[in-house]
Amino acid sequence: MGFDHPQWEMYSSSKHGVRFLVKQNGTLPENVAAPTCQTCHMQGGAHEVRTAWGFLAVRLPMPEDEVWAADRATILQALGVLDPEGNPTGRLEVVQAADVARLSQEHWEA
Repeated sequence: MGFDHPQWEMYSSSKHGVRFLVKQNGTLPENVAAPTCQTCHMQGGAHEVRTAWGFLAVRLPMPEDEVWAADRATILQALGVLDPEGNPTGRLEVVQAADVARLSQEHWEA
């Protein structure tokens, strides 16, 4: 990871970056999805770089599927976003107040 461009190197070696490169060199068909950083983090060309839909790679609100919701809650508890009882902590409030993450599908689509 270089000093001046670690994000590019992380993207290039990620599954999304590899897929984009393979699509670009013609190995994958043109109609196959291959997201760039801008696809998720700079919607519609806006320069307000934000996290993709969700926070800490976990989408909110919780899904209706009970197993999936329980797994997601475990991750959010480990990250300190939810307390052991599953209630939001101050960390989530800070993210909401700073408006740095898209925390709902409606916000993602806006």
